[in-house]
Amino acid sequence: MTGAYDHLITIFSPEGKLYQVEYAHKAIRSENLTSIAIRGKDCVVAVSEKKVPDRLIEPDTVKHIFTITPHIACLCTGIQGDSRMLVYKAREKAAKYRFKNGVEIPVSYLANLMAGETQFFTQYAYGRGYGTCLIFFSVDDEEGPQVHKVDPSGYTAGYYAATAGTKEVETMAFLEKTLKLPERGRNNSVKDSLRLCLQAMQGAISRELQGTDLEVCIATRDDTCEDGFGKLQFMSAQDIDNELTEMVESGGLTEYLASRQEMDREDTN
Repeated sequence: MTGAYDHLITIFSPEGKLYQVEYAHKAIRSENLTSIAIRGKDCVVAVSEKKVPDRLIEPDTVKHIFTITPHIACLCTGIQGDSRMLVYKAREKAAKYRFKNGVEIPVSYLANLMAGETQFFTQYAYGRGYGTCLIFFSVDDEEGPQVHKVDPSGYTAGYYAATAGTKEVETMAFLEKTLKLPERGRNNSVKDSLRLCLQAMQGAISRELQGTDLEVCIATRDDTCEDGFGKLQFMSAQDIDNELTEMVESGGLTEYLASRQEMDREDTN
């Protein structure tokens, strides 16, 4: 029973919960999208489902992965209006940091700033929380590949692999089993990381995916860049379709299903 404790964001329930924050997490899953980002060796691969809600909408205008700077991208899952607002704020903060300091903003610092932005709206009753999850990723000049996740409560942390959306639990369980210690996939190439993303996405969604159903962005180290940051590359629908076909033909989906069956047996025992 929530009683009247879910009327305002500023009221804790007797169990210590902020129900409006929990509702924001449910809003992310209600969009029926799943997203994944995985760190590799000198790379980060990010994949998001892409659904065009109307036949008259131009597919290229429906996006879930946005560039914040030429070196940092943001994978957004949840209410698209909220996502675009936070992307605008992130771009503004990144631009101000570069103007003030003369260098690109570190992705970890940007994630902390945006976590403060989302946490602010868990304290004041005049504004609702954001119903979106942000995953910032980049190849940093000092720290290498970076993935940082920000949720509606204002919590943020660095991840070896991060997921969000409807199939978050399924994809995270598969990645936790696959990305084992001590490497956690840090020696994976771009090809390996992309295959793992597509494995998790195709297996969790349980329907045949095509290139037009996904967005893929790859951050890699750019040796030609003077400041040492990486570059971002968006894959075309045809290239995504080719990678999906190769993943399935090489037994990637079979491996996912076998892993899921093993996890189900462990849960039963």
